[in-house]
Amino acid sequence: MQRSELSAFLAAEQRDHAPDFAIRQLVNNSHADLFVVKFIEPAANNKGVPGLDIGSEPLRRSAIQQAINTGSPTVTGAITLVQDNKKSPGLLLFVPVYQNEAPIDIPQERRAALVGLASARIVIADILHGMPDVQSGMLDFKIIDASINLVAQR
Repeated sequence: MQRSELSAFLAAEQRDHAPDFAIRQLVNNSHADLFVVKFIEPAANNKGVPGLDIGSEPLRRSAIQQAINTGSPTVTGAITLVQDNKKSPGLLLFVPVYQNEAPIDIPQERRAALVGLASARIVIADILHGMPDVQSGMLDFKIIDASINLVAQR
């Protein structure tokens, strides 16, 4: 959504059974376009996420733009997820959704045909928790994001 459309978008969301819907940003509020979370499930576990401009933070924004421009699923670098009270490392997977039958052969067409993004959060600790050898201490390893250093260690 373009910043110029923000007032109309916000008013429509508030009329649509979300009177408290508000836009919040993580870091930068100067981009001409916003990537606002409109829906998230389960809602009970994700309080504070609807209305969040996830494009206001550089790692999220970079992954969003890559997903839109390439048409491919894209994962962020290591981030702290807004809804994770433990503040453990996580990732977001973004999958672009385009208009049916719209041409999406080049980045400009993909941006014009974009309907939204589907996303999934990945909490590193949750993935490791189900691994018995990690829990028992028999397996010791590091997960490294080369762009920012250590993500998780066990």
